Amino acid sequence: MRILILAALLAACSGPAATPEEPAPAPKQAAKLTPPLAVVVVVSSAFVSDDTAAAIRAGVHAVVDGLPDDALFGVVTVWWKPWIAVSLQRASHRGAIDGAIAGMDRGGGQEWVAGLGLAYDMLETVDASREVVVFVAEGHAEYTGDTLEAVERLRKRGVELDVVALPSVFRYEVEQMALAGGGVVLDAADVGQLAEVMPAAISGTAAAPPPAPR
Repeated sequence: MRILILAALLAACSGPAATPEEPAPAPKQAAKLTPPLAVVVVVSSAFVSDDTAAAIRAGVHAVVDGLPDDALFGVVTVWWKPWIAVSLQRASHRGAIDGAIAGMDRGGGQEWVAGLGLAYDMLETVDASREVVVFVAEGHAEYTGDTLEAVERLRKRGVELDVVALPSVFRYEVEQMALAGGGVVLDAADVGQLAEVMPAAISGTAAAPPPAPR
């Protein structure tokens, strides 16, 4: 009898049996924006004079002017490394966009691969129905396997790459880029034509193949 009483007391003191703790819930990731269109302009042109800089800025302005308010827009300039000149944001944010475009003063670099990579990183933060990179190409950057890999990475994501070619560019390079990127080459006789030529990549007046499936 004493043994039974002692066992009961020990059981009461020990309390309820321990249960394994449930793991903490994983933190929720913020939902990506899903606009109908996201555009990143990559500028490799050199800001060699006030007139040239004004023409490049006018071309960039012309692109955003043609976008619907709910589209996303951003700009990368390529110098000795790529820079985000305009962060990816709604086209309706014209005050912020215009101010950022006015401050654009870096370009002329040949780090095309890094510029395309930064454009990819910007687009990876959203999930737009259509995603376009407009690459303004000037000068010469050797078309290597790294360049092709950067272009194909964009294409696998479903991004259309269109190239605006200025006269100083090596035609073979930009043709290979546009071909691999599912886009087209748009020729500009000089920087003064950028405002006319650049929006054609977005408006659909320059025919391009449909994007690859994601």
